[in-house]
Amino acid sequence: MKPTPTQLLLCCLFIFLQSNTTVSQVTKDTLSIFQLKSEADTLFKSREFKKAARIYADAGKRYTSVHLWRRAAQCYNTEATCYTNTNEYDKMYAPLQKGLKILEANVEGPTYEEGRGYDLLSYYYELKFGDLEKSEAYLKKAISVFQQLPDEEMALAKAINNMIYLSNVQGQYTKAIRYAEKVLRSVKEKGTDYDDLKSMVYTNVANSHFRLGSYEAAGDYHKKALSMNRKIHGENHLTVANDYMNLGLLAKSMFTYKESITYLNKAEAIAKPILGNKHPFLANVYTNIAAVYHELNQPILGLEYAEKALSIWQGIHGKDHFAANTLLKDLSLLHYELGNIDLAIEYALRALKVCIATVGEDDEKSASAYDYLGTFHSSEGSFDVAKDYLLKALEIYGKKYPEGHRRLSGVHEGLAENYQNMGNDSLALVHWYKSLEINSKLFLQGNPKRVTDLLSIGDFYMTKNQIGNAHRLYNKALKELQNSSNGDTHANNKMYLKVYKKSATCYLETYKRDKNRKALKKSLALFRNADSIVGQMRGDISAFKDKISFSEQIQELYQDAIAANLLDNRKGESLLNTFYFAEKSKSNILKELLNDDKKVFAGLPNEILEVEHELKVKQAFYSSKMANATNNDRFMEQGEKVSNTFKDKLFYTNRAYDSLITTIASDYPNYFKFKYDTDILSVPQIQQRLNSNTSLLEYVVLESVAYVFVITKNGFQVKELIIKDLGQSIGAFNEAIALKNIGTYKRMGHELYSVLLAPIARELRGNELIIVPDGLLWNVNFELLLTGDIDSKDPKVLPYLLKDYAVSYANSATLLFGDTYQKERYRSECLAFSFSDSIGAATTDPIRLSAFRDIGGDLPGTRKEIRAISEIVDGEYFYGSQAVESNFKAKAGQYAILHLALHGEVDHEHPENSKLYFTNTKDTLEDNFLYSHELFALNLPADLAVLSACNTGTGKIASGEGVMSLGNAFQYAGTKSLLLSSWEVSDRVAPGIMKSFYRNLKKGMRKSEALQQAKLCYLQTADINRANPFYWGSFYVLGDNAPIDLGAPDYFLFGLIFLMVLIAIGGFLYQKSKASR
Repeated sequence: MKPTPTQLLLCCLFIFLQSNTTVSQVTKDTLSIFQLKSEADTLFKSREFKKAARIYADAGKRYTSVHLWRRAAQCYNTEATCYTNTNEYDKMYAPLQKGLKILEANVEGPTYEEGRGYDLLSYYYELKFGDLEKSEAYLKKAISVFQQLPDEEMALAKAINNMIYLSNVQGQYTKAIRYAEKVLRSVKEKGTDYDDLKSMVYTNVANSHFRLGSYEAAGDYHKKALSMNRKIHGENHLTVANDYMNLGLLAKSMFTYKESITYLNKAEAIAKPILGNKHPFLANVYTNIAAVYHELNQPILGLEYAEKALSIWQGIHGKDHFAANTLLKDLSLLHYELGNIDLAIEYALRALKVCIATVGEDDEKSASAYDYLGTFHSSEGSFDVAKDYLLKALEIYGKKYPEGHRRLSGVHEGLAENYQNMGNDSLALVHWYKSLEINSKLFLQGNPKRVTDLLSIGDFYMTKNQIGNAHRLYNKALKELQNSSNGDTHANNKMYLKVYKKSATCYLETYKRDKNRKALKKSLALFRNADSIVGQMRGDISAFKDKISFSEQIQELYQDAIAANLLDNRKGESLLNTFYFAEKSKSNILKELLNDDKKVFAGLPNEILEVEHELKVKQAFYSSKMANATNNDRFMEQGEKVSNTFKDKLFYTNRAYDSLITTIASDYPNYFKFKYDTDILSVPQIQQRLNSNTSLLEYVVLESVAYVFVITKNGFQVKELIIKDLGQSIGAFNEAIALKNIGTYKRMGHELYSVLLAPIARELRGNELIIVPDGLLWNVNFELLLTGDIDSKDPKVLPYLLKDYAVSYANSATLLFGDTYQKERYRSECLAFSFSDSIGAATTDPIRLSAFRDIGGDLPGTRKEIRAISEIVDGEYFYGSQAVESNFKAKAGQYAILHLALHGEVDHEHPENSKLYFTNTKDTLEDNFLYSHELFALNLPADLAVLSACNTGTGKIASGEGVMSLGNAFQYAGTKSLLLSSWEVSDRVAPGIMKSFYRNLKKGMRKSEALQQAKLCYLQTADINRANPFYWGSFYVLGDNAPIDLGAPDYFLFGLIFLMVLIAIGGFLYQKSKASR
């Protein structure tokens, strides 16, 4: 039956009403979902990512239910983005797959969200698994999608920028730069909407240039990114913090460590309020700060920041997450270098546990931990345990790199040393040759690793007294170097130095065994070759820490050279050669820095000085980077390309430097003489500078024997001294002084005199001694030694060397008598400072010393000292609120005498951090600690610096450089002589001795005599309870001993005035007598 028209009308009306109800419901549902998504968007912007992720997931599900496919995919993609910000990478995959499947099933053609999903999947595979191949494949899909969408230029450019980043991660830096150029060309004419993208590209391409060694270009791009991000976001934004971190990393790589710390601290300061204290970004910042402090030789601070970074990573991922692996290993190495072997082992074990749990026991990361543990256990003598760990590392690396690898050769070296320590010579030799075999395949002829292996095998044969085999290996190493194509001059010199030194020692041992004169002659020639290399290498080293390390390394070379020359029977010539090597072994850094300080006075323009410094820094920098690139573990082929880049840069830098030196030698001969004059004064030259009243004693201390050179006006001798248990004797002597134990003091004082001075007593002339100590002898105050053994315990009557000789000390004869110090004259006055330890120090003004003489009342000890000297010398005095570091730096270069009655603190482990304390004030540009490393940068050409603070003359002894004391730092700044203290001096004693010292100086006495007479005067008048050497024996004079003009009275003027007065009186009396007549 057909429906009637009325029925059809009613049916249509029902359908119409039903559809309107459905549409209305859908619209209502869509609005509620939109509001839900808006809530998630707000949470996302406020960085509440976990809450936002949950709501995006819900919104995506709801959009799917109403068939709004693109919006559903958008929500799922943004949910995944939330997980990237919470570091929950494992949660990213599910929402991304949902979004892509929805689009594939329901939307025709490419869409923005499809491209975005692929982009995020690329990020997922790179972050979660480190799977760079899959990451690149998905990123290419994303780029393909965006290329089909004409309105998505920005999205396309961002995807290509991500490809730049990924190419960097893959080590394909040139490819990354090509992508960057493409993006920058495409957005060049775009508006400010593209500024964010441009800044990201700048950052990524900067990293590409950094990896290729183009550090100037990297710095330019990072600074462009920083400038743009500050313009877009302001200073306090995460992108700006990231830019600062990148600049900090760049500065670290360029060895400008203080600049690096500044940038990294800025990154931390911006990021912490935004991210909180426990974010991975901060962990990265702390990791890099730790690395910089390690380079600055401040391992304690390095440990502190490394621990912070580790705490963050473990807080995010748990203790057993792979992210902690690298930091745990870094911490183990830091503790190892600090000598904390137990802690080093503990951290290495934790690293191993993490590696096994995350990547498995057979991964090379686990092998690295085993290698560390083997090294640490071997260093503490647990050779069996070390062997097991090293063999495990060898097994893993062997499977991973069956054709050989640098890490594999390193484990063979560790096993060789360990087996040698265990006495298993055959296995030691097997592993040495295995290492050599691997390195011969990996590296070209002359590579330091190949040469080092040859030398190590030669050393092994030397320990077994197989001198012939040792000769063979050393000669092979020399041929490797001679045939080397390596353009790194510094690295070559370093290896040549080792080869010459070892070969010379080998020939010396041959002579001792066979009495073969040819062997001795070869040995002496090789020592001279090594010495010439040392001179070249010193100029290549720029960092002070590295200079000290190098001086310590070459001490054994010079000691062996001295021993070899003393075996030569050509008495006259061999003695002069012996003294030459003795002088070459001493205070080279001080001489170099003092020569360098004179550049300003040699007429050299600042522009040339800056170019010279920049080229020297680049030489050291490119040499270091060549070595690092060649040894790159991850991308060996890319490492070789980078190494060649640095090789080219080093070649052209060397050419530029050679050209500059030629110009300087021609146009500025005075500077060239100062800077590059490394001549050692000969014995005849020293004798010309000595007066007939002075003897110079220069010591060279070896393990069980010492040599002392005695130089007088008309004589020169060398004497061998037997020094059994010298360190113990010196320790007992100094302990007896500190404890005021007069009995032990008498015994040790005479014993040391008998060893060090009695054998040469008859050769001494006059009553003045200049002593050039060596090694442990820097810890001896020679004037306190006792020339005889008497029964009395009265300190006043003991036969101190002080009673016979005025003693001064020198770093070397060449420094003392050579043309080293500036001769510019400054005001012949004194600049004095005394310490106040309170922030509430009295507000004061500087005062003339002459005005200070009349101040009465009971003064603090340091001010008593200044008042005592004010009666003799005039000048300017800063105390109270004015005794601050900034005032010292502003004034110190203008005075002939610096007198600092300040407290001092010696850092024996890191001497550059020793410091003097100035008054502690709030309002100052300085921290009021004057560190040794700050003194190095000052110009203080004073005639004399008196540092009466405690312990200013003590510190760590650096082989060849003497005591790394606060006083030593003043020498580096150009001060000619110093009065220092070996221990703290009582405030009751110091003012009296200082007053006598200055009074004697004003009489025209030489400095050592002035101090000698001041001490003897004190001893003669001292109370018996304060006559012990502890009270008065601390001070000593170091450096130039000449008298100082303190404005002594002009007796001619006084005489003339007196004569005029007599004439006037005579005239008056004559006139009076004439009038009376």
